[in-house]
Amino acid sequence: MAKANITATISHIDRKDWDPWDPTLISEGVFAAANIFSSLKLVYIFTINPHLGPLQISLGRMVHDILKFSVLIMLVAFAFACGLNQLFWYYARMKKRECAAQLAQSASDEYCAKDIYKHFS
Repeated sequence: MAKANITATISHIDRKDWDPWDPTLISEGVFAAANIFSSLKLVYIFTINPHLGPLQISLGRMVHDILKFSVLIMLVAFAFACGLNQLFWYYARMKKRECAAQLAQSASDEYCAKDIYKHFS
């Protein structure tokens, strides 16, 4: 009877609680990688196609330009993030002072800490 209960509880463990080196998890990861590589193998086959081949070659030559454009977009996004951080730093400090005052009144500051990082990080 005890063995049946142990077996029943072991079979219902959530995947997040499994051992990281569990054979099922490893095999699923290897299978996913194999699927990706088999899909990438189609790229070489598409080069032979008269319609997709020239498009693939053109795209391959544009990769350098696409990467340069992506870096430019990331730079603009970073500039906006820095600007917004500069605008909102005052409110984060104000919220921190409110939490310090609230901490003096109550014993728990867990909500305040979560609230600051939720809004201003």
